[in-house]
Amino acid sequence: MTFDLAVLAPLVSGPAAAVFVCLLVMWQGYKLIVDKMLPQQREMIVEILEEHRKDRKVFVDGLVLMDKRLKEVEEDISEIKHIIIKDNR
Repeated sequence: MTFDLAVLAPLVSGPAAAVFVCLLVMWQGYKLIVDKMLPQQREMIVEILEEHRKDRKVFVDGLVLMDKRLKEVEEDISEIKHIIIKDNR
C-alpha cells in the first residue's frame, strides 16, 4: 500500500483537519468546564447554603424572641383584665 501525497495532503489539510480541530476544541471545553467551572459552582452553592443556614437561625431566634415577648404582653393583658373586672364588680 503506497500513500500518494497529492491525494493525502488535501484530505489532511481539509475536512480531516477541521474534524480534528473541532474535537480538540470540544475536549478542551469539556476539561475547562469539569476542572474549573464545576468546582467553582460547587463552592458557590456551599456558600449559599451556609448563608441560608445562618439566615434561618436568625429567623428562628427572632421567632422565639417574639413568642417570648408576646407571652409577656398576654400576661400583662390578663392582669389588666383581672383588675378591670375586679373594679367593675
